[in-house]
Amino acid sequence: MLTLTTRPLTREAFAPFGDLIETAGAEHFPINNGSTERYHDLAQVQLLGEGARPLISIFRGQPFTTPLTIRMLERHPLGSQAFVPLSNRPYLVVVAEAGPEPDTSTLRAFFVRGNQGVNYHAGVWHHPLLALEQESDFLVVDRGGPGHNCDEYTLPETVTVTTPCRVSGRPCSAGTCGARCARGCGSGWPPPRPRHAVLPSPPCRAPGTRPPAGCSP
Repeated sequence: MLTLTTRPLTREAFAPFGDLIETAGAEHFPINNGSTERYHDLAQVQLLGEGARPLISIFRGQPFTTPLTIRMLERHPLGSQAFVPLSNRPYLVVVAEAGPEPDTSTLRAFFVRGNQGVNYHAGVWHHPLLALEQESDFLVVDRGGPGHNCDEYTLPETVTVTTPCRVSGRPCSAGTCGARCARGCGSGWPPPRPRHAVLPSPPCRAPGTRPPAGCSP
């Protein structure tokens, strides 16, 4: 049995498998007389074969929890497939590089934030949609038209996918990290942001003046 621990999704880490769709670090410029910012050409839409056409769909995914076990991957040899979350919830991506069958040495698992999308390039092996937390909607751009465009492959051994504990940073199983990690197991990444200091409120009157009604001097 193989074990994969999720890592945060970055443009560089995902490059062997496709495109990261997000505004951070993307080319952008103003349009519509300055009222709109266009984040330009974020992913490569691949449409192969005679009669190919783009499809725009919505997938509604049921939530999973980690650790989870996967036994198969799929690929689309005739076109790319993009997922853009509409529900602002995180999800998981499990991928392997393109080839006649998945090379398990290239298997990677990513924790994807709710403001990030992914675009699998044609032929890249990936697990079907893995939503987290709640039922979630995704805008999907992929290929329609004639030709066989979905291959499934049963892995020779099962793969367990874990997420790092928010508290310890180590891979965790639900219930093993203690009460402090109750919300971390299964969502895992990123770790919680540090709390900001609460600054004292400024005085409600200037020195030497009468306080307004309702204000304590």
